Amino acid sequence: MNLLIVNDEYYNVESVRIKIEQERPVFDEIFCAYNLKQAMNIFHRHEISVMICDVEMPGGSGLELLSLIRQKQLGTICIFLTAYAKFEYISQAMRLTTIDYLLKPVEDAQLLASVDKAVIQFQKQQKALSDNLQVSRLKENELDIRQKYWAELLEQNKLDAFASDACAYLYSLQLYQSATEEALSAFYHCFLQILSSRLKHDGEETALELFEEFCSQNSKERFTASCTSMTKWVPDTLAVYQNCKNKAASADNAIATVKAYIHNHLDDKLDRDSLASMVYLSPDYLSHCFKCQTGLSLTNYIIETRIQEAKRLLEKKEMNIRDIAITCGFQNISYFTRQFKKSTGMTPREYRHT
Repeated sequence: MNLLIVNDEYYNVESVRIKIEQERPVFDEIFCAYNLKQAMNIFHRHEISVMICDVEMPGGSGLELLSLIRQKQLGTICIFLTAYAKFEYISQAMRLTTIDYLLKPVEDAQLLASVDKAVIQFQKQQKALSDNLQVSRLKENELDIRQKYWAELLEQNKLDAFASDACAYLYSLQLYQSATEEALSAFYHCFLQILSSRLKHDGEETALELFEEFCSQNSKERFTASCTSMTKWVPDTLAVYQNCKNKAASADNAIATVKAYIHNHLDDKLDRDSLASMVYLSPDYLSHCFKCQTGLSLTNYIIETRIQEAKRLLEKKEMNIRDIAITCGFQNISYFTRQFKKSTGMTPREYRHT
């Protein structure tokens, strides 16, 4: 812990330095400066815990010096020791967080009592900083621990317990005044990662795509502004997660139904609109789901299924090529040949003779 004495009068500086050195040997070093520039040079090279400073000095006042210190966000505890009792000086000193404003001549006991108060204040300040750092580290570690627990709750589909514990974590951040934008942002990404990882692990590609689409449409900054908005976001996001799962499950059932219908009705007229209306989905959404699940659009899936059946029938060599084309839903032989060659690299006739 270091002390800095700033005064343009050499003998005043020495008097205060000797007095404190003898009566209060708590400082590791006592530095002396005689103007603002010298004082700032000392601040650049050393950490100053307590400063005893005059107000009016040539080359810059003590108030200017303290203002520069506060701009640098230094926690130095300041005592003004001056002959000037102007109200505007005292008022400005208080705004700049000064612990005492002593008027010369000052009694030794009063000066030493002020120094004691400054030392106690600095120690409290350091402890608060240390406590906040420990709480911050605790919260970082706690998020890692909670992440594993939340993943387990999600695996067991205990969404209410997940939401409750996540909100309790947010409340603890607020309680310990650790709800910084950085902490809330870390929670936000952690929460979404758990949900996305669960969908990936379960192979729910359609649900994952729906969920990621929802996430991309919402700005993170809307929710990480405060614990209150984040606490509301948690159950809302879990509801979206469950809705995506339900919607995807419904789509999967619809796709299975459409696939079965296609396989059993290859010779019928199969188109997106009629198939989608059969399972109460929009044509675009049904085709989109097919693309997610099979890698093919609905139209291409129909063509590929017809080609596969045509290959099976060609291998049996029981039907002529025209009948095979009609049985597989191709009314036009030229179109059938073109699509078959596109898929296999051979014409139907060449394929039959391989």
